[in-house]
Amino acid sequence: MATVEGETRLLAAVPAEIRGRIFAGMRWALWLSLLAMPFGYGTNILLARAGPEVLGTYGLLMVYLGVVSSLVYLGGDAVVVRFLPRLRPADRLPFLVAYFLVLCGWLGLWLLAATLWPAGLRYLFGKGSAPFQILLLGLASICLLLSLVTAALKGLLEIRLAQGLLRLLTVGQFVVYAALLFGFRTLLAAHYRTLIWAVYLVLALLAASLGLRHLLGMPQVKPDPGRLRLWLPDGFWRYTLSSQAVSVIWFFLAQFDSLLVLNLGGLAELGRYVAVMTFPMTMKAVSGLFLETFLPSLTNVLSVGPDAAGAVFKMYWRLLLLINAVAGCGLILFVGPLSWLLGPGYSALRPVLILILLLMTLASPAWIGGFLLAGVGRQSRSAWIGLGQLGLYLALFIFSWPRWRLAGAVVSYGAALLASNLALLAVAKRTVPMELAGVGTYFKLAGTAIAAALLAMAWTPLPPTAAGGAFAAAVACYLLWARYRVGECRQLINALVGG
Repeated sequence: MATVEGETRLLAAVPAEIRGRIFAGMRWALWLSLLAMPFGYGTNILLARAGPEVLGTYGLLMVYLGVVSSLVYLGGDAVVVRFLPRLRPADRLPFLVAYFLVLCGWLGLWLLAATLWPAGLRYLFGKGSAPFQILLLGLASICLLLSLVTAALKGLLEIRLAQGLLRLLTVGQFVVYAALLFGFRTLLAAHYRTLIWAVYLVLALLAASLGLRHLLGMPQVKPDPGRLRLWLPDGFWRYTLSSQAVSVIWFFLAQFDSLLVLNLGGLAELGRYVAVMTFPMTMKAVSGLFLETFLPSLTNVLSVGPDAAGAVFKMYWRLLLLINAVAGCGLILFVGPLSWLLGPGYSALRPVLILILLLMTLASPAWIGGFLLAGVGRQSRSAWIGLGQLGLYLALFIFSWPRWRLAGAVVSYGAALLASNLALLAVAKRTVPMELAGVGTYFKLAGTAIAAALLAMAWTPLPPTAAGGAFAAAVACYLLWARYRVGECRQLINALVGG
């Protein structure tokens, strides 16, 4: 009973049924992601053993999925997560069906463009058969259906099933490729181009079917008896189009730095850039893991009242700050072993690695501002901030690349991201109809991380024992400075791991 009591105190303003779903969603998102992570890396290792062309085709599949989710999936998950909790059960299925038809119509426009200009498909698929590439674009409808179903499950706080379906793809691909590599290697070598696409699409269709079956059986999705009607809520088009603008901007932001380094520095310089950014991007991935469940949690409690929404924000905010303090200080202080893992050629880049780790530690928790704006329907402001990030990054890159090359590119990315995320948080604080309690605690995280970075800079590389002691001291100082009580820490741990 200790866990239940602790959780009740943690989100006392949130109704018990919603509170239980929020905690369950956080736990399942965390543990399923951690359990599936080795299978994702394992798939890359298996396909690398099969040959560089095989792994390259799999990489092309990842690019294809990124394009579909950002450009073809009109509006993205935020549309469903935003509207679905606010609708009557009788209106939810008509909304989902109508939205899927909108997505199919948007996909139809992409197919028309591909038919009229098939040569343009090489920018997505590379060289190959145009009819086969058009077929693959049409089969994106499977990916859209899976995205819509999992977004609906998240919007109804069925996050366990949504995460399970997505991890089914990760684990399923690993199992299939392991069987092909060790039992049917000749078949894989001869038909890998078709097999890699077929494996993913079949698994995606299976996952979408399982999710759809569950969704249709939920009491929260019960249409009126009789003929199914189609219906889109008020504000749908405005929200969807502004969400799409945000999605497109952030898609290009995610790829733009690599394209600049590749074109100005060459493939080898891009390889070094990717290597240096490997550990800093972990900070963003860890924050994204928790923020993925924050948006549906927020949209489900907004109708309850500002106190409940504020309580959800405070819990996620305190958790994000703590996680970034632990992970950020750990990565910064152990930069010596990290640079050793990258290889002997990266030891001279330790100061750059420390600086980008610091910037990412400071930027990652402030990312919550974008999710706050999406939750209250003001995500169009994120688009303007994204454009500002792009302009700032370009200015910093143009200035720093001729002088410092790789170091300039790395720091330009981190500085622009930090400025953008802080702007998102500041705009959200002025926009959302709730109290964002504890925002000032961010500066205590910043002070702790900066102190750790200065120590690491002064004595690079720290011996492992000294780094361990400094890490323990940094975390303890942050906990005391930010006033994390023992009871609060116990409640946060219970929220993640349960009783």
